[in-house]
Order: sequence, then structure tokens, then C-alpha cells
Amino acid sequence: MISNFEGRRAVIYRSGGGRLFLPQRSSPAVEASVASSRGHGLRLRMCSTCCLLSRTSPGRFAKASLFCLSTQRVRSAGAPASRMQPIELAVGNEGKGRNEIDLRCHDCWMQSLILGTAQWGKDYGVTNALGRMGDRDLAEVMQIAAIAGIRDFDTAPAYGDAEHRLRPWAQDLRVCTKVKAAGPTSIQEQVTKSLAMLGTQRLHGCLVHDWSAANSSQQQVASEALEHLREQGVITLVGVSAYEEADLRAAAGTFERLDVVQVPCNALDRRLDASPIIEDLVDRHVLIQARSVFLQGLLAAPSATPLSAHADVQAYFTACQKANLKPLSAALHAVRQRSWISAVLVGAASPHELREILAVWNQQPVDLPELPASEDLSLIDPRNWG
Repeated sequence: MISNFEGRRAVIYRSGGGRLFLPQRSSPAVEASVASSRGHGLRLRMCSTCCLLSRTSPGRFAKASLFCLSTQRVRSAGAPASRMQPIELAVGNEGKGRNEIDLRCHDCWMQSLILGTAQWGKDYGVTNALGRMGDRDLAEVMQIAAIAGIRDFDTAPAYGDAEHRLRPWAQDLRVCTKVKAAGPTSIQEQVTKSLAMLGTQRLHGCLVHDWSAANSSQQQVASEALEHLREQGVITLVGVSAYEEADLRAAAGTFERLDVVQVPCNALDRRLDASPIIEDLVDRHVLIQARSVFLQGLLAAPSATPLSAHADVQAYFTACQKANLKPLSAALHAVRQRSWISAVLVGAASPHELREILAVWNQQPVDLPELPASEDLSLIDPRNWG
């Protein structure tokens, strides 16, 4: 039986008392739960452009695969660790085995795109030759974003007047801003000021911007304050902007319920790929947002900046050239193919740059060549650029 779950409610009943139930959802990825007459079951997460193709089998298990509406093909489905492997849904198996699993078609993307605003208020980016974005370009960027369906925006008081410039559109967007834990101003005061700048009463998200620089006491105070604001309905998602694995461990151990983290992730920076904390955060349903996708533009195209001459960057450009891939395309696809990434944060210094990013974003996945990785922190960590 094939059922299209996108945008509506559906129930599939199976023999033996098992059933699959999918509630109506508005997010790109929807969740389904498999329950049985004994009360045991699994919770699934699947792409909204796919359907579940299920068939019953004798005993307590049911096979499942996906029918992709985009490619019109049936694909096997599985957890990220077992790509393209069939799933056995343990319906009524006395509660043994995993309780949750990712059910996705690997011909489809599941991440969402977040537009950053650092270039709106500052001359941001080591390769940015255009400087702070002008009013006309900003209006065009917002028009392009609206047509593309981008509703998630990332900002911060540290980005100059970016919050204020986002104000005309903020009411209709999902805005995430940031606060400082190590500063003299309370979290409540910082959030109140950001709300006034944005002209909104609620924030979709709020992250601790200086989490790595704050001590454990400051981190505890900040986490409690943000979680209190979440309980009051002022903020929907709370979390941290991290740099290293240790930052993520501290956040996971400090917040009572961590909702979201931002981490550096790009074609050269693979420090977190095999990190146990990433698996732990995924298991906790923490949203993981990738930033530094283009490493401030270094990986998007060759540039005149001295960092572009770094051996690891040049090796990356060489690999792209041999594979006949544009560096921007390789950089974006390299991040999107990491299954643990929930959303990808990008910045654009001009309308033209945003159009280029969206053109790649809307492509089907491509086979990437073996790209070089870098362990040189003087390159992959912008804090060391001086």
C-alpha cells in the first residue's frame, strides 16, 4: 500500500494489531509513530516528499521502504548509519531494540536553509569585497528569500544593526538571535532589547553566542535564564553556538533540555564527523545547524586573500577542478551529505551570491570526489585568523 502523507493525516492498519500513524505537520520532515496492540512501538521521521511503502509479514515485524515523489522511484530506507538498508519495524516486539529511527529517502534532502545576517550590519567575511550590504540589495535579498520560501533567519546584536534591519520582515519569519553569557547585561535584558530591535514579541530561537568563552557558572546562569524564557513562551528553541566538541558536551550537560546547537562544518573541517557527542545530540533530538559552510567565502571560489593560498585550500580547489565541480557546489553538497545536520546556515553579501547559493541548494545530490580535510586550526577556526 502506498500512501501520500504530505500535508495530511493518514493511518495505515496492519495485521496483528500494528498500525502506522502520521499526524499532520508543517515542517519539512514529518514524524510518524508505529504502535501495536501491546503498546510498544517506534517513532519515525520521514521526508515530506516521500511516501511509506509498507507490507505486512508473518510474525511481529513489517518491512518498510520509501516511494519518493520527486524521483518517482522506490528506495530502501534506513538510519544514517545504515544507508539504503531495509528497515524492520519492530511492531509489538516487547519493547526491544531502538525506539526511534530516521526514515528517509537518500535521493531527497531533509535539511532546511537558514539565511544569516552578519553582512547586513558589518563588513563581514574575509573574502567580502562588497562591505556592509546596502538597502537596495537588502530589499532584493529579502525578495529572493521570500520567493525561495526561506523563513529561517539567523542574527545577533554582535552583527551591528542587523536586528534592526531585519525588523520590517521579522513578524513573518522564524528569527534566531543570540545573547552573551559572559557580559555584564542579564539574559533577560538582552532578549528584551533584541525583541525591541526586531519589533516582535517572541523569538523562534536564541543561542548563547559566547558559550566557549563563558565559565561554567556563567553557562549555568545563561541556560537557566533561556529555559525560563522558553517556559514563558518568549522563545521556542534555546541552545548554544559552539566551536568544539567540548562546547557541545558542556551544553548537553548544562541545559535541562537543549533544543539547538550551531557548529562549524565544511568540506575541510570534519572534526565533528566521528564525534560521539553528535550521535548523542541526534539521539536527544537536538537540532544541529551547520555554519561556516563556505568558511567566510574561502571555499566558495578562489580569492585574493592570503588564506586562499593555504595548501589545504588549494588542494580543495584542485579536487573540485578535477571533478569538474564549482567550489561553491562542492562546499554546499559536502555539508548537506552529512546526515546529522538538521539545517544549513549560509550568508550572502549580495543578491547575486544568494541566487548562486539557491541554484546549488535546489540541485539533486551529486557524487562528490574525495575532498581533502584539514586539521590546521589556524585555517579552519576563524578565531585564529587575527
